[in-house]
Amino acid sequence: MKYLNTITIAIVLFSCQTEPLKIEQDKKDSLIKTVEAETIIKEKPVDESTRCGAESIIENSDKYYDCEDYEDSIVFYYDNYVVNTQQHQEYNGYVVSVTDKVTNSYLEIGTEESCFFMGMFKQYIIIDEGTGQMRTVKIYDSNRQEMIFSSSYVGELIIKENELFFNDQIEITDTALIPECSKELQGMEYGIGYIENLIYSFTQQELSRTGNYECCYFE
Repeated sequence: MKYLNTITIAIVLFSCQTEPLKIEQDKKDSLIKTVEAETIIKEKPVDESTRCGAESIIENSDKYYDCEDYEDSIVFYYDNYVVNTQQHQEYNGYVVSVTDKVTNSYLEIGTEESCFFMGMFKQYIIIDEGTGQMRTVKIYDSNRQEMIFSSSYVGELIIKENELFFNDQIEITDTALIPECSKELQGMEYGIGYIENLIYSFTQQELSRTGNYECCYFE
């Protein structure tokens, strides 16, 4: 009987000794989890698609490191430039002001008819004009303080390496060059036209026609 009582007392004492240790360990584990959670939040990368103005910036254009979204304007901060897009007072669109932080030069675009800022690529400012399906892309050289290229276009603008890819509406008179349209477009009675894939070289500052044609529905 004394032997059983001794075992019982030992178990009770061991339980009393280990319970505070368990509580202390739980506190440490909880603290570690909290620190890990805070670290994950701090180290979470910025989702470029959710940054202010990101929906209007061309794919593969230069990345801005910060931006400020105000009620009537968005300011983009690049390494060497500050771009302010101020909502136009009369038309749908913006007045785009570009300041070179190195030379302190200043260029204002869209004061008369408004425009949309599409991004920076090196020293080049890419501007969009228009509100319908057919639009105009313009490229300004901030070093020369002037427009160096302009073209109508339809669809998206994409930069790959040192070139700007886009499509423009064309008329095809040679029936042998007419592309085969998709079944969805073939079933439409009107509005079917053709586009050509075009490439503008920032390095050569010239436009290349690819001769690649596609069918397109025009509203």
